[in-house]
Amino acid sequence: MNGKQSIIDKIIRDAELGAEANVAAARKKADAVIAQAVADADAMRAEKLSDKSEQTNELIRRRRSVALLDKKRALSAYKSELTAAVFDDAIDAFKSDKKRYKSYVEELLKSNAEDGDVVIASKYDESVVTSAMVSRVAKSLKIKLALSDKAGDFKGGLILSGVNYDKNLTLDDTVRRIRECSETQVAKILFKEN
Repeated sequence: MNGKQSIIDKIIRDAELGAEANVAAARKKADAVIAQAVADADAMRAEKLSDKSEQTNELIRRRRSVALLDKKRALSAYKSELTAAVFDDAIDAFKSDKKRYKSYVEELLKSNAEDGDVVIASKYDESVVTSAMVSRVAKSLKIKLALSDKAGDFKGGLILSGVNYDKNLTLDDTVRRIRECSETQVAKILFKEN
């Protein structure tokens, strides 16, 4: 639980540092789109003012609506990308303390390994999940474990491939579960929403 809280705390700290400037830039860009749409519509209205003012007003109204929708979509997409990046950064931050991360992975292995499991490590963790670590854990648990020749395409943690079932102990899966529980809270903090 403490590891999850430190990830959440890191997410919140990192997000607060850059969120305001990024949201302001996205809003400025969206406002520029609206201003351009209004300017285009105003130019068209001036051209056709004589007997087509009603049609022009409708066109202006539609362009403004489209520009506002584009602004909302762009802002929403940006918020989603930023939130995803914050959670990705949390994984990197967690892995940056190599000693603590190696200890975490070893404890994960000790707590979940069963006799005959094959350990699939992340392709990014070749120096962390080694055959020596797997042998040491197997010996301490008095079970048979093997390190797979193939690395997994995930950011960290490991997968235990067993005879009857596999155990997904990847950081990707752990952060996904944390994100499901805390994404709304993180977004509120990032974007100062109520």
